[in-house]
Amino acid sequence: MNDRLERANRSAAQQALRDAHRRLQALSVRLLQVEETERRRIARELHDGIGQLLTAVKLRLAGLNPSSADYGSRRGECVAAIDDALEQVRRVSRDLRPSQLDDLGLLAALRSHLDQQASSAG
Repeated sequence: MNDRLERANRSAAQQALRDAHRRLQALSVRLLQVEETERRRIARELHDGIGQLLTAVKLRLAGLNPSSADYGSRRGECVAAIDDALEQVRRVSRDLRPSQLDDLGLLAALRSHLDQQASSAG
């Protein structure tokens, strides 16, 4: 009787272990999918946002003539575009690792993120 109970317990434990292993594998696959999605999002943001801004600034600077009448305004446009690019870099950096996570912990960081999303949604 004891042997039968031991075998049943061992069998149940082995099945639980197999189930846990399958769940772990599924979570690993999901984690890789999420990471790849995030990499694509970051690459798209860098290319479409920051990359285009910097390309535009480069072209504007290449066409600047210090003796032209609109030099000051075109220079100002370049500075503004660089400021925009810097803000986008800061935003991408914040999105990658919010400082609130380190400073305040997960719960407070989530609340802060939700507040930001709510305020930006209007």
